Amino acid sequence: FKLIKYNKNIKCIQITNSDIKNMLIKKGVEKNKIFKIPISVDIKKFPFYRNDQKILLKKRKNLDKFLVIGSFQKDGVGWGDGNRPKLIKGPDVFVKIIKKLNKKIKVHVVLTGPSRGYVINNLKKLNVSYEHHLVKNYSELHKYYKLLDCYIVTSRHEGGPRSILESMASGVPIYSTKVGQAKELIINGSNGWLYGNKNLNSLVDLIHYNFK
Repeated sequence: FKLIKYNKNIKCIQITNSDIKNMLIKKGVEKNKIFKIPISVDIKKFPFYRNDQKILLKKRKNLDKFLVIGSFQKDGVGWGDGNRPKLIKGPDVFVKIIKKLNKKIKVHVVLTGPSRGYVINNLKKLNVSYEHHLVKNYSELHKYYKLLDCYIVTSRHEGGPRSILESMASGVPIYSTKVGQAKELIINGSNGWLYGNKNLNSLVDLIHYNFK
């Protein structure tokens, strides 16, 4: 913060959401140095999938009796197996939600991204069905959204996340913590749902109810 505040060579700071902007202003950074440029996605890369298309695809994969949930972000420390959780991304919260949901309905989790060891190890312990894909090309990511009944963001802090926009473009119901751009993009109960980590039981009941 001292570098940003006092270094005269820094002429502008690009941020993605109002929370970061307000934090910088409170730390004494000049308002006229801060430029808000939200994270965005190319919606042509994330075609909208109708519910009937999703139902057919789930039947083909023998997942028609499952609630299919997506989580596509790196959430392990480092670039190895990721067995140690990167808590800022909330993989521990994700595991808690899946554990609670799986007691109500059969859950299948779709994972992409590297360093997902912590989540994978816990899904195995819980005997939860899952698949993990290392997507080499960003343009291939849309293929995994078309299978989802919902996407869950569990981060404690975020600049975006981009997955909210990707989910909306793909027609996937989104449930997110009140982080980053989530509060600016999601109208609760209209185009998605916002939740706090202290009311996970209510979130689980809501997801289960919406799926039924």
